Amino acid sequence: MQPVGALPQCKGLMEIVAATTPHHRGMVSTFAFVSRMLPTAISAVLTGPMFRLSGGGRAT
Repeated sequence: MQPVGALPQCKGLMEIVAATTPHHRGMVSTFAFVSRMLPTAISAVLTGPMFRLSGGGRAT
């Protein structure tokens, strides 16, 4: 994997950590937690395929 393709996945991981901590402490409802996790998980899963579709960082 190219380094640039890994960056959005790291961002998604940080969002998961940032949302999980308040949820475990009871500061965020389950609905709010799931609302935050669903787009995060989708973007993390789609990062690799979208990066490859865009040319995978190869110089043209």
